[in-house]
Amino acid sequence: MDRAKRLRELLAQPGPILSPGVYDCVSAKVAERAGFQAAAISGAALTASVLGYPDVGLQTMPEVLAQARTIARCVEIPITVDADTGYGNALNVMRATREFEAAGLAGM
Repeated sequence: MDRAKRLRELLAQPGPILSPGVYDCVSAKVAERAGFQAAAISGAALTASVLGYPDVGLQTMPEVLAQARTIARCVEIPITVDADTGYGNALNVMRATREFEAAGLAGM
């Protein structure tokens, strides 16, 4: 099933969705095997694990996209990604949305 569609189905159900923060394939696989129905790529955890710095906007969209694509590819559950900065102006947000969608992410 399309992961974005699965995420929409989860959102339509009553109650919260428990979606742990992940930052690599191992943490995503642990979340999936633990029975979580979705996971969220944590921008802070991703930046800390890749760069060793706090999440202060240092990672570029292509850097986050590459990690997000790899994470989404290694599990079957829907994955959302922290893209809170939008990586620039409205055109950058549009590009980021299309790129993350093409990479297999279920939401941003």
